[in-house]
Amino acid sequence: MDELNDEIGEAIRKDLGRGPIVTEVAETSILRSQVLWDLNNLSHMAAPKTLPTELGLSPATTSLLYEPLGVCAIIGAWNFPFKVTLHPMI
Repeated sequence: MDELNDEIGEAIRKDLGRGPIVTEVAETSILRSQVLWDLNNLSHMAAPKTLPTELGLSPATTSLLYEPLGVCAIIGAWNFPFKVTLHPMI
């Protein structure tokens, strides 16, 4: 994303009339830190979780597995289109 900062800033300037510094502060730097946090914590967030099992189901175990389900819709906002649209997608 760093190599595309100028192009992102120019696209948002043409679309919304917002200056490159505001775009950097309000959108790209926040998105960059959120993405880095997500990458650093992905193994913990996607790890299977063991849950308590009801006594009547003993000796079974209960676990929660996270699996991608397919297609989703992301509706972004017009005022911060880059951050509000890309972070949910990531």
